[in-house]
Amino acid sequence: MKYQIRHVTMREMMGSVDLCISAGGGTLYECLAMGLPVIGFIMADNQQLGVDTLYEQGYIFKWRVEVSEASIQAFQSIWERVKHQAVRQSLADRGRLLIDGQGSTRVSQYLIEVMNNGKK
Repeated sequence: MKYQIRHVTMREMMGSVDLCISAGGGTLYECLAMGLPVIGFIMADNQQLGVDTLYEQGYIFKWRVEVSEASIQAFQSIWERVKHQAVRQSLADRGRLLIDGQGSTRVSQYLIEVMNNGKK
C-alpha cells in the first residue's frame, strides 16, 4: 500500500473544491467567506439557529442528516440542484457578500458610538 501525507491548510483545501458539505459550526462561515457553496447540516443543538437562518435566507442548502429513505431522497434532491455550476456560483457570490471579514470592525465602531453617545 502506498500513501502520501501532505499538510494542506483549510484555505488550500477550500480553494480546491467546488462544494463543501459542512456541519453548522465555524467551517460553514469560513466557506461562505471564501465563496464556497455549502450544504449545511446540524450536528449539535447550538448549530440549529445558524443553519436554519442561512438556509431560509438562501445562503446555503440544508440537509437533515439521518438514516432514513427521506434523508437520502432529500440529499439527492439537493445534489440535483448544486451539481449545476450556475447554482453553485450564485451561492458563492451571496456567501462572499454575507461574510466580508469586516464584522469585528462594525462591532467595534458600534461600541465606540455607544460609549461616546451614552446610548444607541
